[in-house]
Amino acid sequence: MTQNSRSRFALQFTFLISLISLLPYLTFFFVVVPCSDDIFYHNYAQDKTVSEFMVHHYTTWTGRYFSNLMMAINPYTLTSNPHAYPWMMLSLFFIFTISLFWMLQTLSAKLNPDLTLKNSTAPTLGHATGMISIIALSLFFHKMPRTADSLYWFAGASSHLLPMSLVLISIGLYVKNLYRTTKNTTVPFITSILGISVFSFIICGSNETLAIQWLFTLMFGIFYHAVIEKRWEKSLVLPLLVAVIGFGILYLAPGNIVRAKELHGGHDIGLLLIKPWGLIIETTARYLSLSLLLSALLFFPFLKSMNSRISTRAKEPRSLMLLGLFGLGLFALTFVPSVWTMGGLPPRRVLNNTYLLFLLYGTFLLILFAHKLDFLRRWSDRLYTLSNIQLKILIAVSSLFLFNHFYAWKDLLHLPHFLNSMEKRQTLVSANPHQDLTLPNLEYFPTTFFYEDITVKTDDYRNVVFSEFYKLKSVRLAKEYEE
Repeated sequence: MTQNSRSRFALQFTFLISLISLLPYLTFFFVVVPCSDDIFYHNYAQDKTVSEFMVHHYTTWTGRYFSNLMMAINPYTLTSNPHAYPWMMLSLFFIFTISLFWMLQTLSAKLNPDLTLKNSTAPTLGHATGMISIIALSLFFHKMPRTADSLYWFAGASSHLLPMSLVLISIGLYVKNLYRTTKNTTVPFITSILGISVFSFIICGSNETLAIQWLFTLMFGIFYHAVIEKRWEKSLVLPLLVAVIGFGILYLAPGNIVRAKELHGGHDIGLLLIKPWGLIIETTARYLSLSLLLSALLFFPFLKSMNSRISTRAKEPRSLMLLGLFGLGLFALTFVPSVWTMGGLPPRRVLNNTYLLFLLYGTFLLILFAHKLDFLRRWSDRLYTLSNIQLKILIAVSSLFLFNHFYAWKDLLHLPHFLNSMEKRQTLVSANPHQDLTLPNLEYFPTTFFYEDITVKTDDYRNVVFSEFYKLKSVRLAKEYEE
């Protein structure tokens, strides 16, 4: 079997294993339930107009105007029907999946990777991109810091995963219709600028970290083209101006002052200058996995073929330095807001987004530097000296049974116990309206998709909003969960 044939085999088998690894996560979308934040926003919205809801939260808690809007008009808030919740989460997942495929498709079309020998058994570019998208999804789920925060909790997903999807779509629009084009009066050109501008406004109204990273990306795009390609990238000016306006609305919200009082440990200049660099090293180590390293080696021949299609100017030392520093800056900006406000790591939903950036931009850097990474080529060649059976075992073990994937299979195995507990609880709640109620603990607490439970304290925020939604006098958990 030739090297190219074995590379195709590795791609196709990794795709199959990745697809299998996603089955538990897809199953969980159909059993998720609203979390305390979702219930809180629902309860508050019942006697408020959308504008009243938006103004209240903007002035008393957060300037995230788009995230606030999502909490005001989502189907669960509007209908009070918990059965709408799984479909909401599934919809966000499909939006994210489609946006990931779109971006990878446009980039692949530009780079035209040598995925095959162009014979009759070779997959088309679209099919190959589809396989790569599934592999990327599996890698993303495999090692993201906490899946429940971004996939199964609407308040987290709508403020982080959804705007990240818009970032991916914007990159795809830029690469497809704006990058190095001279047809600046065509409909695709104009609509792409307008589309990216609208998305920029949404992104900057979703969460602070991604807003800063997106502003940095747009500014770097203009700066890079001016320095390396000696031209003014006018197509990014309007999106940047809109993003600045959006960030201003986000940053100047009166509610941010209220929220800041609840956060402790930050506002230390010395800490801000030092701690993010330590967090970068720590987080990078946490993001690495056998599956990720194996994928980098297996697909290095593809990545190197893309490198040969990148312009010589982009691979000049100054360009490589700027693109490398941009990646480092993008990564560092994950930690600057959290260190300044809280003195440490950001919430895991932020780290989930950063892990996706780590995967995607890290892959881009591998492509960009592939002509200099001879040691990776040698290790890739050594990997392909293994037999097909050995490769299959290595791919299957690393991609199916480690880290989040291990817990996903475990949660799937115990799913009947969780569903049985939830059914018992629902029966008790329905039979005891306006009563003080003690609910039994879950028979099994799934870590993959269940964000949080109520507590033993009736005055806990989670218990209070639960009682309000189900019209109970109070509710508590029978006992604390054992660690």
